[in-house]
Amino acid sequence: MMEVDSQLTENELRGYLGVLRRRKWWIIASVLATVGLAVFYSFQATKVYAATAQITVVDPAQSLVSGTGSSGSSTNADRYIATQLQIIPSQQVAGEVGRRLGPRSRLIRSVSAKQIAKTDVVSIRAESTSPSVARDAADTYAQVYVQRQRDQAASGLSENATELRSLAAKVDKQIQNAETKLGSLFPGPARDLAVTNVTSLTQSAQDLRGRADQFDVEAAFVRGGGSQIVAQPSLPSTPISPKPSRDVALAVVLGLLLGTGLAFGREYFDDAVHVEEVERKFPTVPILANIPVVDDWRDPARTRVVSLDQPHSAASEAYRSLRTSVEFAGLGQRFRRLLITSPSALEGKSTTVANLAVSLASAGSRVIIVDCDLRRPRQHDFFMLSNTCGLTSVLVERASLDEALQTVSRVAGGKLQLLASGPLPPNPSEVLRTTRFALLLDDLSKRADYVLIDSPPVLAVTDALVTSRCVDGTMCVARVRLTTNRRLAKALEQLNQSTTPSVGVVINSVTTGASSGAYYYYGEESRRGRRHKRFGRHGKRTGRRGKRTGSGYAATDWQEILTEKTTGNGGGPSEENGRKRGDQKAAGAVPPVDVRDQKD
Repeated sequence: MMEVDSQLTENELRGYLGVLRRRKWWIIASVLATVGLAVFYSFQATKVYAATAQITVVDPAQSLVSGTGSSGSSTNADRYIATQLQIIPSQQVAGEVGRRLGPRSRLIRSVSAKQIAKTDVVSIRAESTSPSVARDAADTYAQVYVQRQRDQAASGLSENATELRSLAAKVDKQIQNAETKLGSLFPGPARDLAVTNVTSLTQSAQDLRGRADQFDVEAAFVRGGGSQIVAQPSLPSTPISPKPSRDVALAVVLGLLLGTGLAFGREYFDDAVHVEEVERKFPTVPILANIPVVDDWRDPARTRVVSLDQPHSAASEAYRSLRTSVEFAGLGQRFRRLLITSPSALEGKSTTVANLAVSLASAGSRVIIVDCDLRRPRQHDFFMLSNTCGLTSVLVERASLDEALQTVSRVAGGKLQLLASGPLPPNPSEVLRTTRFALLLDDLSKRADYVLIDSPPVLAVTDALVTSRCVDGTMCVARVRLTTNRRLAKALEQLNQSTTPSVGVVINSVTTGASSGAYYYYGEESRRGRRHKRFGRHGKRTGRRGKRTGSGYAATDWQEILTEKTTGNGGGPSEENGRKRGDQKAAGAVPPVDVRDQKD
């Protein structure tokens, strides 16, 4: 169980790394964008400087009571310091600072006070666009606060002393009244009581004046003690904002996070086929080859067989790898007749047919290409041969098979032959269902080791499904970032409904560059709103550029072969062969295509 979990974790990690590798440009673009904004901000933002002064905050009243610098209990001290932290940047202090600094106070950005650890030391931080203003502001705030605290404490003590002296003066008046009354009394108990009262009042007056004098002494002590400035602010040399190095580092981190999020978000909504994901999403489908894009092939309208033009290139080597895969796939069951198709247009299946044929022929095999794309044939363009006589010419008996087959002389001494499509019929799928077509493939199989059939896209028309009943195996070509997983799954599902086994999938254009290795344009012309006319008024086929490309046949010419269609096996070689392939598939000889993992 632990091994399975570790394997799943490893696969998930590889999947995540694959996403990051495929979407690396999203991440790079995000990092560059955030770094660019950070650099722009660093150059455009106003520089801000900060200076810090440190003071000790002590409650003068508590200092006088205890006789030391302590401000009492820990709870009271924390409460007192918390109160002073709010007073330091208050409007009362700021107003006095503004009067002292004058117009320069407008350059002050902010002032804050903070207790250092759990001590009585408080730092006063002032920020300004001017280094000197920041220093002077921090110093002035410290001075104003300390002076204000001392003045307030001394003022309270002085007020107490004044009040005590006022009380002593009232006692003096009482003493005078008592002494006047005492002069009129005769010796006796009453006089003795009056004398005692005068003595008591005199002592009270002396005590009040003594306490008043003590408050004056304490006021003088407070004016020279209490809170103290312990560290003067220095002139800042570097700004606290902006800091290019810090801003760029934060921008890189933010860009990586943003780019990673965008990469996985794009991956979640992207249904395009990727090489790294095919094996995971289609575990039962063999990947025959990964064909790289030919970088110098820029014109889609120009046909090219890279296996002939650049036999030592990476693409040619990939096609030789595909040849090896096809040969090994046929060890258990020989795939003499192989149909190559794709889910939709522009995925490079015609290019794959031409290059695979060249690779097989170069290895010594006799190969015949049959262009069964009776809607948009392209094979004759790849080898610069004629399309006036071909498959349809043989089916309507306008030419023999020997006359229709064309030898590609520059490939392996003539081991490669092409049966072009010939003039296009009005109903291609009906033609491919005929017994004549099935018998023709049987005849071609006797003449060659491999018969490669170029068929239209399986999702566009039914021609590929009809033709698949007459072959030994099917091959599907998908193109990176063009074919979607949903369309590929649908194509494999349709091909799997046939009795013919699937050889595997070829992944085309596996690099990051743009590819021009596919030539279909079914959807292109339909998007332009144009309708391609197959036949002219006189039964002549009209090409894409309006030129006549060869003599066609009228619809009546096809009546004879269409009436010979078989009904049991869809035009296959025989019902017995169809049942045989169906039995093989039911017995497990043909691997099913699992498309349950595809997302909508």
